[in-house]
Amino acid sequence: MVTQKRKNREHHPKGPYTAVLEAVLRVAARDAWQTVSYWQIAEEAGLSISEIEVLFPTKQDMVAAIVDDLDARVLSSYQVDISSSKRDVLFDVLMERFDAMTEHRAAHISFLKSYGWTYSTKREDLKIYFCSLAKYLSVSGIETRGLFGPMNVAAVGLGYLYVLFVWSQDTSADLSKTMAALDKMLSRLEWLKGYVTRAV
Repeated sequence: MVTQKRKNREHHPKGPYTAVLEAVLRVAARDAWQTVSYWQIAEEAGLSISEIEVLFPTKQDMVAAIVDDLDARVLSSYQVDISSSKRDVLFDVLMERFDAMTEHRAAHISFLKSYGWTYSTKREDLKIYFCSLAKYLSVSGIETRGLFGPMNVAAVGLGYLYVLFVWSQDTSADLSKTMAALDKMLSRLEWLKGYVTRAV
């Protein structure tokens, strides 16, 4: 056991925070996330449970950190084309997100399937979901604050749930089914036309 933990620590030179998140992705890819325990994550990361609890008091905190990291990587590398419509920018940046999720496909599907496993986690799960989505609307130039902002996020969020389901079933190399579903979803949001069809 000690030998295994030492090997895991050597495999994670960036520190315990990164070790935990990488361990979570590996464990969630193998097992249903709602059943994963701190003990499993600790074993995979080569850390003690107490060390992990200091960094991540709840499993939702781990998922939130993984989603934040994914969003940061996608949005920091994405270059907005100022000649594109807001709808097209949103389509492109969300497809970038799907591409990034595919790198750890099994883990993210495990997270999605665990949504609302207990009543007490539903609010946190929704917060993670909508806070992440709002970042993509914002970078696309779509209002996420004020009187209509939350309505924009909610409308896109409901449609995006369907696209997430399609992505979870889409094993094509180019994610063609996901692209078609996302394009169709955005096209159906006619009441957002004033926000998503103007040039950025």
